[in-house]
Amino acid sequence: MGGIAYLFGGPGQAEPGMGRDLYNKNPLVRESVDKADKVLTELGGVRPTKACFAGDAALIRRPSVAGPAVLALAHGTVRALKARRLQPNYAGAFGWGELVALGALGAIDYEAALTLLYERGKAAEAAWEAAPWHALSVQGLPAETLVGRLSGLPHPPLWAARFSPDHFVLCANERLLLALHALLEKAGRGVKLSPVEPGWHWPQAALAPAGEAAAARLEGLEMEALGLAVQPALAHLPLRQGRDWPGYLRTHGADPLDWTAACKGLKALGMDTAVEIGHGQLLGSALHRVDTDVRVLATEDNASFAQAVKLAN
Repeated sequence: MGGIAYLFGGPGQAEPGMGRDLYNKNPLVRESVDKADKVLTELGGVRPTKACFAGDAALIRRPSVAGPAVLALAHGTVRALKARRLQPNYAGAFGWGELVALGALGAIDYEAALTLLYERGKAAEAAWEAAPWHALSVQGLPAETLVGRLSGLPHPPLWAARFSPDHFVLCANERLLLALHALLEKAGRGVKLSPVEPGWHWPQAALAPAGEAAAARLEGLEMEALGLAVQPALAHLPLRQGRDWPGYLRTHGADPLDWTAACKGLKALGMDTAVEIGHGQLLGSALHRVDTDVRVLATEDNASFAQAVKLAN
């Protein structure tokens, strides 16, 4: 018999309007988001309700804004699922969604997790201001083929993340990525490209101090046993003990994120159903492209939340 995996994305998945339906219709989600508003106000940050419901794309994409907002929605969604007697056997996390998972699942105190993501976001923003890097998402081409062709450039793009065999993210300076974007637009209908945008959320050597600071703060926090394995996108094996996380975070920040490998790790654990927590369906959709046998459910609005509870219980 298989099991249920909760999937946690990071700040890069934040968008204006996310969580509005759940906030309006689910009291537990609203309670978590309102608590986050209070914490972020005390920290001097942007309230998640403002970022999600009254802000624009430029605001919600900032790491110090997006991180707490994504956590607030995930925390409320996990509480609401628990109230409906839906519990995970495993968890998968992409990028800084690992900290979202720890806060949403109760491994660390919710308020402390909000603070940690806010501070990590401020560190990422400072690193970007000092030495900007940009990102481009490409879908519809084999990653190895394109990266191989670009490897001969004097300063080739960094392969930052892979979601599935033909969906990946490259990081480089803005000028190079704009030129690449223009070139790939001629490749035909099968290729989908994101805009070239600030690469705050993607691995970069400049983020090493942010990882070190997050690890040091995590070492100072009490951590509760999760009772389940968390499969990150940078580790070959799932992490099961709280003491494993600080060391992991110290290596996080410069290496490519591989969601394809994480999906295979979750399947090896015994997952047959995946529930994407909070906003979006990116991780679940990518997982389904890796393994069509896995049932993938979303919780991004009240209708999909109800459907997930019905099908997974």
